[in-house]
Amino acid sequence: MAQRVKARTGGSLVAETLEAIGAEVAFGVPGIHALAIWDGLRTSPVRAVGLRTELDAGFAADGYARASGRPAPLLLSTGPGALISLAALMEAASAHVPVVAISSQIPSDLIGRGRGFLHELPDQQASFAPIVKWAARAASANEIPGLVAEAWRQALTPPSGPVYLEIPVDVLAGETD
Repeated sequence: MAQRVKARTGGSLVAETLEAIGAEVAFGVPGIHALAIWDGLRTSPVRAVGLRTELDAGFAADGYARASGRPAPLLLSTGPGALISLAALMEAASAHVPVVAISSQIPSDLIGRGRGFLHELPDQQASFAPIVKWAARAASANEIPGLVAEAWRQALTPPSGPVYLEIPVDVLAGETD
């Protein structure tokens, strides 16, 4: 029986870009809004390491970056999942460890509207801004490769440290060329 060919999504672009910039492993917790990234990693040589909590994943990414001398991708889900990683990112910031946090976000058209969407925060990116050295949001799938590469570059730019990129769930799950 022939299998249906899966369409390329924003999540696939995240995985492909991580591979292209040289990531070997990514740490995180597969949350409902971030599943498109994890699905993209299924066919990628980038090894996905799932942990029980985002705090564990954040410290695992920190440890990997310290031991390897390479940036460590940290994959986060929206809202509470993302916020749980802040203690680990704060440690990475104080020690100048290059962790590249990539988080999902609620759908683009609901950001900042206070509609009570699952895991919605008033301003998720603002929660990270005082801790990380660079923060951004992808507004479209076309922006994903450039922003992931820029996050990687920013994490390595002296003084190195953690960075944050959020991508709305509709952008992650949406089809793209």
